Amino acid sequence: METKRQCILIVEDEPTTRTLLTKLLQDQGFETKVAASEKQMISILARWPIDLVLLDLNLPDKHGLTILQELRASSDIKVIIVSVQDTNHDKVLGLEQGADDYIAKPFDGMELVARIRANLRRPSQALSTAKQPKEYHFDGWTLNTAKRLLFDQEGTPVVLTSGEYDLLHFFIRKPGQVLNRDQLIQAVSPHQTENHPFDRTVDVMVGRLRAKLEKRGHSHRFFVTVRNAGYMFVGMVT
Repeated sequence: METKRQCILIVEDEPTTRTLLTKLLQDQGFETKVAASEKQMISILARWPIDLVLLDLNLPDKHGLTILQELRASSDIKVIIVSVQDTNHDKVLGLEQGADDYIAKPFDGMELVARIRANLRRPSQALSTAKQPKEYHFDGWTLNTAKRLLFDQEGTPVVLTSGEYDLLHFFIRKPGQVLNRDQLIQAVSPHQTENHPFDRTVDVMVGRLRAKLEKRGHSHRFFVTVRNAGYMFVGMVT
C-alpha cells in the first residue's frame, strides 16, 4: 500500500521562489500546495490536510507575523518562517509569535528540507505513553499525553505548538531539577547534533509557556531561570 506523502503549504507571493520551493519539496517526496496571500492560505487550510506551513513574512494582504499570531490562536500546525528578514531581532520576534523554526533567504535547499523533516518528526519523538502517565496534574493544570493537550483550571484546552508541548512535557517529568540548554534543545529538537549560530529557541519557548500559563489568571511561577545553568520547573506534579 502506498504511503501517504506529507503535505507542505508554501505561502509565498514571489512566483520564482514558489516554483523553486515546489520543485525542491516535490523532488524530496513531499506533496505541496501553494498560496500567494493570506486569503489563499486560509482557503487551502480549510480544504486540505496540511502537515507544515512555510510562511513568508512579506505578503500582499497581511504581514506574516500577524497571520502567524492569528493562526496560533486556533491551531498548533507546524510553521517555519522563510524570510529575507534575517536579523536576530526578526528571528526572536518570529519565534515569540509561535513559529516552530525560522530560516533566512537566501537559503540552502537541503538545510530547509532537513529543518522541515526535523519539525515533522517531533510528535513521533515523544516518549511512549504506554510507560508514562496519561495525564500530569500541576496546580489545577492537566497535561494529557495521549492527546498531546494542555487543559487549564476550567478544563479549556490551551493551544501549544509541537515544540512547546515537547518542552513542557520534558519539564514536568523532571520537577525541581535544573535543566541545561543542551538538555532542553534535545527535548524540542532531538535530531540536532550541533548548535546553530542563532539559537534562542528554548528561551523563546519558555517565555511563551510562561505567558500562556500566567495569562490564564494563575500567579504561580512554574519556570525559574537559574543563572548560568538553565531552567527549573517548580510546579507540584502529580
